[in-house]
Amino acid sequence: MRSFVLVLFVALVTTQAAHAQNADLIGSRFGLEGWNQRNPGDELLKVRVPGSATVRNPGVEFPQVSKLFDTPEGRAAIRAGIIGRFVNTWIDIGPNWIEIDFKRAGSGRFAGAHQNTYVFVFDKSSPIELSRARIDPRTTLRVTPARLWARGNRLFLNVQGLYYDRTSFVRITFDVAPALGAGNDRPGGALDTPRQSAAPTDAPVPVPPPGISTVSGG
Repeated sequence: MRSFVLVLFVALVTTQAAHAQNADLIGSRFGLEGWNQRNPGDELLKVRVPGSATVRNPGVEFPQVSKLFDTPEGRAAIRAGIIGRFVNTWIDIGPNWIEIDFKRAGSGRFAGAHQNTYVFVFDKSSPIELSRARIDPRTTLRVTPARLWARGNRLFLNVQGLYYDRTSFVRITFDVAPALGAGNDRPGGALDTPRQSAAPTDAPVPVPPPGISTVSGG
């Protein structure tokens, strides 16, 4: 009996360890916001994409971000001259990464505010704890680790003042807490597989108009 209990315990620990290794974000829900603050202490403008997206792989959770941010609050901020225009990035979320693609964003420079920030919001009904969020070496946009941080159920990336064009690309990777990840029983090494661009390349790049995280300063 003692031998059977020991074998059962070892099997249970092994199963838990495998689940911990394979935890991921598939099936989790995300919201997307753009935060803009011209100077420290100024009022913080927050523009939210309506609703949230479920993480699928493959699949692009937030295509054509400029259209997604075309909300009454976004249009009001543009009319008031607080921001210029929304940059047309495509945002894809995978098992343990977020990618921002600029294939159809044209070129320009993000507004040089104190804060011009992409905010990725994890749904509180399926909370996921992030740790060691980091900029992947494949990133070509000139973001630094100081521009990336996590607080609560939000992950922030401040892109203020950065130049972008069609070759720009951002990939953020992070560890997912095993107890809260979806865990789809894939080998651990499969989580960080390099991908092709999320945005289609067979459509013409829109001509940049005058212009939050998502906003350009042009």
